[in-house]
Amino acid sequence: MKDNFRLPETGYVRAAQLVGPGGPLPFGRSTLYAKIASAEFPAPQKISERITAFRVEAVREWLADPMGWPHRQNARLAAQEPDVKARVKRA
Repeated sequence: MKDNFRLPETGYVRAAQLVGPGGPLPFGRSTLYAKIASAEFPAPQKISERITAFRVEAVREWLADPMGWPHRQNARLAAQEPDVKARVKRA
């Protein structure tokens, strides 16, 4: 994580805060969205009609173990009810 950026304890952050100058992610915006598409990074949530943001808790979990994140996420989804899994896949 870059030294000059601090994630809030909870809440949401926008993609520009994650990959912009001083952001905690070591890659750019196009790589971020490629990782989301391949389920290697937590998907953002639609906050309003024009605002999409990432849950800070999910970003922190990914930063703690980027290589293990998809496996933890898949295990968590498998433990949920089928209707919850369907909603998460659409997001």
